[in-house]
Amino acid sequence: MSIRGDRRNTGLSNTGLSNTRLTSRAAFTLLEVVLALGLLAVGATALLSLFSYGALMSAGARTRVEAATALEIAVARVEDGLFPLLPDGGIGPPRAVSDQPLEGFPGMTWSVEAEPGPVERVAPGRIAPPALFKARVTVRWRTDGRGQVLSKTLLLPQTVTFGRRLRQRLTPDLADPGLLPEPSADDETADGETSGGANE
Repeated sequence: MSIRGDRRNTGLSNTGLSNTRLTSRAAFTLLEVVLALGLLAVGATALLSLFSYGALMSAGARTRVEAATALEIAVARVEDGLFPLLPDGGIGPPRAVSDQPLEGFPGMTWSVEAEPGPVERVAPGRIAPPALFKARVTVRWRTDGRGQVLSKTLLLPQTVTFGRRLRQRLTPDLADPGLLPEPSADDETADGETSGGANE
């Protein structure tokens, strides 16, 4: 009986050892859990950075589209109103605009600078064409503290559209505003003083 009892005890002890081994193999160690959490954190960080980068790229593309639209509006203004129509029907020199806000596009400004373009040679006895001016239209804005610029260069003849001439003829009491800002009173005074000094 003692031998049988010993065998039973031995069998029970072996079963306990096997259960302990199975339990240790089925569970995760603390090191494995820490490594898994670390990999999960790295993956989540990479995904979040990718999403934020995509959002920044989308916002930048949207701003570029708005700037292109603003530039087209500024170009249309320049094409129609770069040269002022004088009361006597003549055409004045090109106007200059510096960092003027553009309606409907907050945070964006536009400028235009004009300089004489190429001179075309005219054969004797022929009527000279209108003078050409090279106008550079620029739209500026800021993104993340950095200045951004979008520009376009035009070659325009010194002419005035028929619509503006007709408007002046029908409403002679109204000054021709064109599509560019009118020069201020200080600018007109300075121009008058300069011309007066030159005449003297």
